[in-house]
Amino acid sequence: RKGCVGAMHWLRDRPRYALIRAAVKRFRRVVACSGWVRDELAQHGIDAEALLLPVPAPDAHFRRRVTADPVFLFVGRLDREKGLDLLIRAIARLRLVFPRVR
Repeated sequence: RKGCVGAMHWLRDRPRYALIRAAVKRFRRVVACSGWVRDELAQHGIDAEALLLPVPAPDAHFRRRVTADPVFLFVGRLDREKGLDLLIRAIARLRLVFPRVR
């Protein structure tokens, strides 16, 4: 409906989405990994609770600084829409300036 996938992709996934909707109706509780996901689920009629990780904010003395050893971490599905291919190309370019990037 929002134009993010083609018609064939949308039609192919209809049975899977129907199974997901049927399964969700049997759940007593749905937990989302963020407020954004909770809100997206709510737009589709699924009540969910956001369970946020208890990560404390940095203290007042925290300062960001450039490091010679930058480290990047990707957490997500290995799907084209997540942009992992872009991240890999960007890191390849970064290695020209920061050879120890990981």
